Amino acid sequence: MVVIALGAAVAIAMTYAGPLFAIGGLVAAVVGFVLIGSQRLTFLAFLLTVTVLPFGVIPIGVGGVRPTFIDATLVLLLASTMGGVLSRRVAWRPPTPIDIPIAAFIIVSLAAFTLGTAYAFNSEAARQYAKLINSVVFFFVVTQIARESAFREWIVAVLVFGGAAAGAIGAGLYHLPTETASSILRALRPLGYPSGDVLRYIEDAGVRTDTMRAIGTSIDPNVYGALLLVCGVLALGQAYESRGQRRAVAVLALAPILYALLLTLSRGSWLGFASGALLLTMLRRPRLLWLIPIVGSFGVVLFSTQLARFAEHFMKAVFARDQATGMRLGEYKDAFNLIQQNPLLGVGFGGAPSVDLYIGVSSTYLLVAEEMGLIGLGLLALILWRTLSGAWLAYRSSSNAVASVATVGSALCGMLVAAAVDRHFFDLRFQNISALFWMIVALVVVSSTRDHADDRLGGLGGGT
Repeated sequence: MVVIALGAAVAIAMTYAGPLFAIGGLVAAVVGFVLIGSQRLTFLAFLLTVTVLPFGVIPIGVGGVRPTFIDATLVLLLASTMGGVLSRRVAWRPPTPIDIPIAAFIIVSLAAFTLGTAYAFNSEAARQYAKLINSVVFFFVVTQIARESAFREWIVAVLVFGGAAAGAIGAGLYHLPTETASSILRALRPLGYPSGDVLRYIEDAGVRTDTMRAIGTSIDPNVYGALLLVCGVLALGQAYESRGQRRAVAVLALAPILYALLLTLSRGSWLGFASGALLLTMLRRPRLLWLIPIVGSFGVVLFSTQLARFAEHFMKAVFARDQATGMRLGEYKDAFNLIQQNPLLGVGFGGAPSVDLYIGVSSTYLLVAEEMGLIGLGLLALILWRTLSGAWLAYRSSSNAVASVATVGSALCGMLVAAAVDRHFFDLRFQNISALFWMIVALVVVSSTRDHADDRLGGLGGGT
């Protein structure tokens, strides 16, 4: 029946839309069926997409809309997960401590979105909001299918591999002649990438300088930095916990990630990585802390030019001497004004209620408060508190959970530090980072609850 229906659909498409769309639809259907039949393959597609081609779209539109590859993989993962549960082939997982807060967070966001349509509404805002909620719902998918520690280790390994590939691509493009790098990035236009001035530079007093920032295939250097900070902490965790050849591979993967992160000149991402790496080192290898000055000295010798450029850029932020920092301080002031006027549910996800206000601030937490009010921000704080407190409890009391919880927990803490000065973890435009954020939250939760439970069960079994 499926074959007959597919054949009929292809025939209709050839009649009314032409052979190109018919062939494209057939290929998409076949790929969809293959991916739905293998969650691991679909997850692999998601991880490689989110690292290497995060803004890629399906070349052939559906009803005038061209879904992104991330859209497609998230929907396929959700469909296969729900299909397995509804058909009773797979049992639904035990509840986690943050299921209810996340459900409440989604409901509050829907209420804020609905109320915000009174100020501004368009189909693009609705579509972007749906993408954001799809990323939040991804938490439930990951906690359902990543219950085995081996599968979680595989996810981390693939993410590190993808991060290393993304780092190598970004560093390579950075060192190519500007016209060559621009041509390569413009060649991605059929996949939905921009085709104008694709390279990014530091601006000072509204004037573009000659200091270029690495972007890889992530369009924005800060978004690229957020990806690299997560992959960098995970790679460091693998280097700490692995032995022999696997440790060497992790160290090799860490090299392009850190170098590309340096080239982004993303101050928030570097703060996040430094925080996550320091926390992970204190938890797992505290004796290595004395190596930090030595490694730093070698870094100064090997990458003196890049480090000097980054240090200058960073110190300008510390003393508020550059345009970006000045704009950021202004955004904070305006954000507090908007939140003060709309404290409970914010102004939604479309636009501000008056011309003297606007949505947009370089802080994930203030952005959540702008769009969902203090209720939404409070729910997010509750989610993160329960996640991290559960991880700490598992780390202190479970021998099985120590390595995995420390690694993914440190990656999450690094993201939370960066989120204080960057907005892309809840930005409607950057679905790749929001999906990555909720996936890391899910990995922390499931590592804490599953491994902690397994440890207790093992203890009970030994007693009998």
